[in-house]
Amino acid sequence: MNAMDVSADVGEDFVSGIDAIEDALMPVISSCHVSCGVHSGNEETVDRTLARSMTHRVKIGAHPSYPDREFGGRRSITILPEDLADSLKSQMEWLKQRVNAHGAQLSHVKPHGALYNDMARDAELSRVVVTAVQEFDASLAVYGMAGSVVAKTCQELGVRFIAEGFVDRRYEDAIRLVPRSDPGAVIENRHEIETQIRNWVQGLVVDRYDRRHPIAAQSLCLHSDAPDVLKNAAILQQVLDQEHVTIAASE
Repeated sequence: MNAMDVSADVGEDFVSGIDAIEDALMPVISSCHVSCGVHSGNEETVDRTLARSMTHRVKIGAHPSYPDREFGGRRSITILPEDLADSLKSQMEWLKQRVNAHGAQLSHVKPHGALYNDMARDAELSRVVVTAVQEFDASLAVYGMAGSVVAKTCQELGVRFIAEGFVDRRYEDAIRLVPRSDPGAVIENRHEIETQIRNWVQGLVVDRYDRRHPIAAQSLCLHSDAPDVLKNAAILQQVLDQEHVTIAASE
């Protein structure tokens, strides 16, 4: 491996000090996933995010969610497939209009929060989401959990899939993150973060029980709402440099 995409979930207005954080993150990342105004974000926040991404030539993706702003898109909800598809298309259109107004283009879609995690294990839900993206714009890639059923769904539907791994989240197993409510779900120890990054470079993820899973990732994600996101970004840069891996968007 000599290149790795590095991305961040951005444009979320519930993040304290978001402008300063994004100012520091944009020079580091190669792709970003921008809130579509449902789980978080508003026109002003998103427009500032888009301006930053263009300044630093960061690829722009849509970050739609379950229609559940009250809980920030972080709980699973029961919703009819057609209603979910309509909501996702509406969210993507909302962002696309703002992206186009900045003279830019959407590159990809990464579902947010609970939707992202649910579709990693649910083939039917995965098909609903990927089909909605395909019907909206078949040229868009879909980011999803590395090793998850989303990869197979995208292959079946002819949609480009980008396998994603997480820098600062502990894994329950090969394709499930430890719930945020559990102690240790977010990795804070520098050595452990460095180890997780090196494992990803080697095509490997190690879960909370020290089980090793051979899974390749094309992209590594930083969470802009993590307290140590800027420190983690610096660690990521350093480790990838030591491993002779350049940061570049997936093509």
